[in-house]
Amino acid sequence: MNRYPLWKNLMLVGVMLAGIILALPNVFGDDPALQITRLDGQPVAEGTLTQIETTLQQANLPFQSIGLDGSAGLVRFSSVETQLEASETLREALPGYIVAIMLAPRTPALLASMGLRPMSLGLDLRGGVHFLYQVDLDTAIT
Repeated sequence: MNRYPLWKNLMLVGVMLAGIILALPNVFGDDPALQITRLDGQPVAEGTLTQIETTLQQANLPFQSIGLDGSAGLVRFSSVETQLEASETLREALPGYIVAIMLAPRTPALLASMGLRPMSLGLDLRGGVHFLYQVDLDTAIT
């Protein structure tokens, strides 16, 4: 027996449903990726994407996809090791570009079109930070 009015039950179901829909982008996770932008701030051209694809194929570095993400190029990988190797290779092959290591969300297009994005996790939730300090002994002694 339900002792609450129907409107309260419907509101509870509605709030729970909205919470589930808003949390859905977090379920899909992230891909290791590289974001390539030009030093002068201009958009990356389609020809550059072809050059990136050729460079990665010549280096035998498998990738999931290459495409434009706004004015930048985005290359997705299946593993972090491949991402790091590709980062070094592309930095040497593309001197006029900035190659940034990132995690690209795998949010489906339907959820992204609704403006839903996964929650950004800070360093404390991703595993923290490790600092290594070195002391210049000669300077410290003087």
